[in-house]
Amino acid sequence: MQPGTPEDATVTCRTTVTLSRNDHELLTNLAEKKRVSLAWMIREAVRTYLDQQTPLFSRNKEERQ
Repeated sequence: MQPGTPEDATVTCRTTVTLSRNDHELLTNLAEKKRVSLAWMIREAVRTYLDQQTPLFSRNKEERQ
């Protein structure tokens, strides 16, 4: 692992998500404005959702295992 790389960055899983045309268009436009990829936008949305839904201490405990 390279210095400064998050521990979970080296282990990934691929998934497929089906979005409505409108949601896809909105996300694509936001990604272009922010100059990031659509994949990055989706990963950030998932991280934000998980942070809101998962208690801090239990999530940290799972990440350490």
